[in-house]
Amino acid sequence: MGVRVPKDLAEYPQFGIDLAIVCESCGRIVVFDAGKAALFYFRKRLKTALPLDTSMFVCKCGSKNVRSAGVPIESRPDPLPPAPPRLDPLYVHSEGRARRRARG
Repeated sequence: MGVRVPKDLAEYPQFGIDLAIVCESCGRIVVFDAGKAALFYFRKRLKTALPLDTSMFVCKCGSKNVRSAGVPIESRPDPLPPAPPRLDPLYVHSEGRARRRARG
């Protein structure tokens, strides 16, 4: 019997791991809920196999030199800081549809 390691981002929650994105330039670490990150990757049709494709991430310092890492869920601060408010649209009209309605 050997040690099991996650082979996919979707397995991180089973192992009690969050997803961390680490900037190699400034050292900034941003941690995401692995389940929500896996859903994001799935919806964008990105591969979730490890190592992850981190090309979409850009650090606040402007560097694209980032890597992914696993962080134990136990290291989350307690309580979690509140998420910033986000305004989501109820619906979006395409420009063509709005123009057709205006013409009557």
